[in-house]
Amino acid sequence: MNLVRVYKALLRLYPSDYRRVLSAEMVAAFEESLVEHRGHLSLFLRFAISELVGLLIALGGEWIAKLTSDDAVRARSVPDLRLMRPPGVSREEWFSGLALPSVVGAQVNMRSSILPDEVAEAEARVRVALDQMVSAISNRKYDQARLYSYQQLEHRETLRLLKRKYKLDGAPCT
Repeated sequence: MNLVRVYKALLRLYPSDYRRVLSAEMVAAFEESLVEHRGHLSLFLRFAISELVGLLIALGGEWIAKLTSDDAVRARSVPDLRLMRPPGVSREEWFSGLALPSVVGAQVNMRSSILPDEVAEAEARVRVALDQMVSAISNRKYDQARLYSYQQLEHRETLRLLKRKYKLDGAPCT
């Protein structure tokens, strides 16, 4: 039985946004750890079982988070700014096509100067938590990665509430 193949199969059960961002690094870290633990059978078995069980437990947590979170909070990929309604453009203008692409582009470029400091700081916290999570995964510190994942989700929820407070609901979440 090839454990890497089993690990990859279990990763395919995760939500697609999670797989897109994290699966390659997780597989690479798992393969490295397998090589490190191959010398001692008991350590190898303990490592393999704990990794696979941990992966299954996290799988349930990720699906629960996906199914119970708003898409704007949950999104782990970078949004396409060309498809997002920028701040300052009403829904009516955006969906009627009255917002000119050049004006929209200018508003997207001026995004950092338009956003309130509180919102910009919340976006920065989301980016930092995501970077920390990816770094922890690449260093095979999965418990830390899970904590950073929860922090990142909390920061995204705070960001969503701030955007609602400042009436920036159509603005992309980072």
